[in-house]
Amino acid sequence: MKFVEVKELPSQVTKKSEERLKVLQRRASKKTKGSNRQKKAYKKVAVLHEKIRNRRKDFIFKIKLLLWSK
Repeated sequence: MKFVEVKELPSQVTKKSEERLKVLQRRASKKTKGSNRQKKAYKKVAVLHEKIRNRRKDFIFKIKLLLWSK
């Protein structure tokens, strides 16, 4: 059985995005409740959540493919 070398761990893949997420969530929470600006801010949070999700799924897919090909 061969071991596969992984260059990046899942936490390293999304670390920068998660820091950005913290900033966006903090900004969104400070907006006036129900305002259009708050809605826009939470839309940005949702888009970033989706990007993080896609990065994690891509990482898992690449690891599975790497393991499968060996």
